[in-house]
Amino acid sequence: MPGGNESGSAESKRQLSSVAHTVQWLAGGVFGIALATLIPFLVEKGAAPRGHAVLWLLYGALGVAAVAWSAATLLTRQRNRGPKPLSIIYTLDGSADLRLGLRAGRAQIALLEVALKNPNPFNLEGVAVNCLIPSGLRLYRCGIDGRERELGSWLTTPERLAAEPSPGAPKDYWADENLTVAGNGTKLLLFKLRVTRPGRYFLKTLVFGNVPKQHEETALEVVETEDMTLGTTIGELINDGERLADGLTGRELSVARWREETAFLVGALPEEDHRWWTDRTADSPQGVLEAERERNLLSARIPALYELRRRLSRPTQDD
Repeated sequence: MPGGNESGSAESKRQLSSVAHTVQWLAGGVFGIALATLIPFLVEKGAAPRGHAVLWLLYGALGVAAVAWSAATLLTRQRNRGPKPLSIIYTLDGSADLRLGLRAGRAQIALLEVALKNPNPFNLEGVAVNCLIPSGLRLYRCGIDGRERELGSWLTTPERLAAEPSPGAPKDYWADENLTVAGNGTKLLLFKLRVTRPGRYFLKTLVFGNVPKQHEETALEVVETEDMTLGTTIGELINDGERLADGLTGRELSVARWREETAFLVGALPEEDHRWWTDRTADSPQGVLEAERERNLLSARIPALYELRRRLSRPTQDD
């Protein structure tokens, strides 16, 4: 279980630190006693050969104590230096390109991802994180399938970021003070955004607690476009599909229209992704269904749309 591993790791660190301090204390004591005992043999004339074996024993004790003390001191200093800072990396729907095309009159859903990369070989516990997102843009923290995750808490702030023009936009910020980032691993935080208008949206992530305090700021660029890219189409389908699944209407929303647009999208996919979509949705019922069953089918296919968009954003050999 993750919780048991994290607490075990913390306990191991405390035990290691305690052992290092004990070795320092014992090695220093042995060195002092051996040196105090050796001095009379060195200054007293005629101490050898009767004390030859004792001399070598004392020399050995001095050497071992010095090596043990040095190793324990080095370990303690390394531990006291603290962890290396994390790397904070933003991506949007699996892509490092933080730009989004928005068609006039069509809202869409996007997933903002904040990756916290730990360069240290050990787990970092008690990491505190604040993620600032302009008010009106964010929906909630979610999983990879877009479903809400009830973790952390949301507050608001009037903070204006460094690159943001005055007066700055109000921001919601998600806060958690007890995150754990695995050693040489990455903690991925995902936030579901509903984008309805073009603009430049300023973002900030602040990390502190049991790691060096740091922050990373960036901007999400949303531009109005008429280009029907696959990513834009998927974002619109997710937005419309989730509204239909919740029983909402508007802008000529209908399950039949949603199915037609989904079929058009699938037909435009590369062969590899077309096969993936067919396999991924093979168990979905086909044909004309009752309205309630249609909404259930629609809800079942939305997670596949999230996955498909990430597949289309994956890097290629030419990147």
